[in-house]
Amino acid sequence: MSQNQKLLKIMSLIAVPAGIGMAVWTSFSLFFANTPQGLLLTICMGVPAIFDLALGVYGIAAANRPARTEALYYVWMTWLALLLNVVAVVVIAFIGTGDSGDVVYTFISLDIPSTLNLVIVALYCKYARAVRIESLK
Repeated sequence: MSQNQKLLKIMSLIAVPAGIGMAVWTSFSLFFANTPQGLLLTICMGVPAIFDLALGVYGIAAANRPARTEALYYVWMTWLALLLNVVAVVVIAFIGTGDSGDVVYTFISLDIPSTLNLVIVALYCKYARAVRIESLK
C-alpha cells in the first residue's frame, strides 16, 4: 500500500464521521428552517453531507483496490462533492446571517462546520487523484 493509498484511507475514515455529523447538523437545522433562506442553507449543507458519506465509504474500498478510482463516475463524484462544498460555503457566507443579524453566532454555527467539511473533501480529492494517477501508471 503506497503512501497516497494510506492517506486516502485516512481521509475516507475522516469523511465518514464528518458526513454523518453534517447530516445530523443539517437535520437539526431543518427543524428550525422556517424561512426560505433557512431552507436554502439546510439544502446547501445536506446535499454535500450525503456526497461526503458516499465518498468516505467508497474511498475506503478504493484505497484497498486503486483500480476502483479509475471509474469515471468516481472521478465525477469527487469533483461534484468538492464543487457542492464550495457552493455551500459561499451560500452560507452570503446569506448566513438570517433574521437575527447575529453574525458571530451564524459564523460559528454554520460557516465553520461547512468550511471544515470543505477542507476534508479537498484533501480527499487530492489523495484520490494521486491514487488514480498511481493506478494508471
